[in-house]
Amino acid sequence: MKKKEIENTLLVRARAELQKTNQSIFSGGAKDRLFEKIDKKLGEDVILLNDLQAAGLEPSQKLTDRITGREEALADLQAEISSRVTELHGNLDIAKSAIAELRKVNPNKANELENSLSLKIEGKKRSIKNKR
Repeated sequence: MKKKEIENTLLVRARAELQKTNQSIFSGGAKDRLFEKIDKKLGEDVILLNDLQAAGLEPSQKLTDRITGREEALADLQAEISSRVTELHGNLDIAKSAIAELRKVNPNKANELENSLSLKIEGKKRSIKNKR
């Protein structure tokens, strides 16, 4: 193959991997928000449970069942989020590898794609820090 064809092939591959990584970064937003919502409601229920127990009253079965259900839902969501994060790390490795191959042929394009990848990852880290 000619150098230009090789460069175009590597560029297309790097962009495709970058797109997959981008989709992984932003695909979990709904699950993250659901996790936060359930966690907040669970916290409110636990406070209510503690208040009832402090007052010497027996909490209703409905309340204890709701707490148990929310704890199970949070555990399931945490597992899904953890799986998504693991997948994201795999996609990042593949994207970085594709960019490294492109760097051998066209360092400027590789730097451009790598900077784009870094900005997307940094943006996601900032949003996670703001949530906590």
